[in-house]
Amino acid sequence: MNRLYFYICFIALLTMACAKEDSLTPSGIEENYLAIPEDATDPVSVLRREFQERTGIHLLFNDTIRHEQQGTYNDGTPIWYTETIDFNFHIVNSDDYGYRFGYITDYNEMVSASEAVETYILPNFGEKVRPYSLFLVNSCSWEGYNSGEMKNGIWEEDYLNGLRCLCLSMGDFIDLSDEEKATYCTNLIQGMVSDRLTNLTNDDTTLDAFYAFCEEYYYYYFDEVELPSGMDPDNMTAEDMYTLGFLEDDFWLWFPGDEEDLVDYIDAIFNMDEEEFKATYADYSIIIEKYDILKNIIVEMGYNI
Repeated sequence: MNRLYFYICFIALLTMACAKEDSLTPSGIEENYLAIPEDATDPVSVLRREFQERTGIHLLFNDTIRHEQQGTYNDGTPIWYTETIDFNFHIVNSDDYGYRFGYITDYNEMVSASEAVETYILPNFGEKVRPYSLFLVNSCSWEGYNSGEMKNGIWEEDYLNGLRCLCLSMGDFIDLSDEEKATYCTNLIQGMVSDRLTNLTNDDTTLDAFYAFCEEYYYYYFDEVELPSGMDPDNMTAEDMYTLGFLEDDFWLWFPGDEEDLVDYIDAIFNMDEEEFKATYADYSIIIEKYDILKNIIVEMGYNI
């Protein structure tokens, strides 16, 4: 009898729980302010919507996501809320740079810029690195110190990689020849890869296999390390450097550091035909191994190279 009573209570409680669960309704659904309303028929909205339908990426020409009234003050003055793309915020940290954008405002330029990006730039991005949204501008600048190109006291950036948006500074890109556009895109993707790999945290193991070949030499003077038989620290040759796994052939008395070594290989991957590279360094097995390891890392990151 006690056992039967227990089962009846258990089934009753289970039924009540299911009933409560069924009554739950979604709440607080966030509106996607990047999406173009279906009833928007102006040329720019149509351009942006069709770009998103083809690529799955939201297209932006302004960093203002929304500007809407959210009530009024006591005197009747409207209370406006403006949300913009924040390129100062990253996953692990934030900056306080005051970015300045030169907007693309001419419709024909918007079309040319979006077509150029879709043709020349997006094919380089695999699913892992494909941006959620693209913000195309004529220029992006800010005042401060970094690795960008300085013009008239202002730093010019080719791109900004935000949390959910990639800003591309088109500048004169749309007026370049096809060959020049291809070169520009190669340099752009190379810069993104280099920035990402040279800014890994100290505990990140992504590049361990690449660095393992030369870690005992990085930053040391030639006469501070034990060299393979036949190498003279007072008379190191380019062939000696290649044998140890370095692409550096313009050296003085010491080995390059790990970041310099990494950048040398990134440059080779992006700017030298693979078949030509492997033919050039066919006699240096470590160089070939490091090349293959790094290229695989870049592909795993999501870039199509």
